[in-house]
Amino acid sequence: MENVLEVKNLTAAFRIRKKEYEVLHDVSFSIKRNETLCVVGESGCGKSVTTLCIMQLLPSNGRIVSGSIKLDGVELTKLSKKEMVSQRGKKVGMIFQEPSTALNPVITIGKQIAETIRIHDRKISKKDTKLVYLMLHKPVGYVTTAKEQFGRPAVVDLIKGVNARIFPVGRLDYDTSGLLLLTNDGDLPYKLTHPKHDVEKTYIAKLYGVPDEGALQKFRRGVVIDGRKTKPAKIQILEREKDGRFCTAEIVIHEGRNRQVRKMCESIKHPVAQLQRVATGELKLGDLPKGKYRHLTEKEIRYLKRL
Repeated sequence: MENVLEVKNLTAAFRIRKKEYEVLHDVSFSIKRNETLCVVGESGCGKSVTTLCIMQLLPSNGRIVSGSIKLDGVELTKLSKKEMVSQRGKKVGMIFQEPSTALNPVITIGKQIAETIRIHDRKISKKDTKLVYLMLHKPVGYVTTAKEQFGRPAVVDLIKGVNARIFPVGRLDYDTSGLLLLTNDGDLPYKLTHPKHDVEKTYIAKLYGVPDEGALQKFRRGVVIDGRKTKPAKIQILEREKDGRFCTAEIVIHEGRNRQVRKMCESIKHPVAQLQRVATGELKLGDLPKGKYRHLTEKEIRYLKRL
């Protein structure tokens, strides 16, 4: 995969009282598409100056001494001021260290970023940057990611005809089916997964065997998985097979830990044979066919925004 940003042997200096001081020396790194790079260092080590060099926004007493900065193959250090203006906002942007000077605290970050994109790219309309909320009936055999992993298809592959860069909220295991939300609203994952919002997740599970009352009470009080006790949960038996080999149970949890329902059932010696999520809070899967999706209703979106 090609590099989106490539910085090679970057050296920069500031002139202070007729003397020039080198503040960056031989800095090199690259970032590929869909990759995140975190630069960590103590105050004054050059993190902000490196970014200002990329943006070509060094103060008047600063200059790039040597090195190369390429964005999508374009050498930024060779661009004129006018040419660089066309790059900022459209292809590269920066939020400065004091976010209150760059971001309006009474307007969502998503709206502010969308406005910036529209200003610099007139081809993008308000409709293109509109928030999208989808409910998918995830089938077994799909990974809950935006891209396939190790040859396994991703849930986003099931979404056709939606002109937005969406991502799944939370997770559903590869071998679990049911309700999965997808959106381009960056605030939604926090609302649905943070413990303070206490959003219930309801599952229908086919279990091996039939738990007795002692096992059910243990499950309801919370069990230890991965060295940590779960919050109290709900479980009720809906149906028992005549031979006692399987039963169907409704399970309600308030957390979203990795493979939590499966691990909780294993802890009471009744592993999961099949698992389906049928509700997240007030959002119900209903009769949505497997592999299909729908847009959330206005009422459902208002519920999410109240969280």
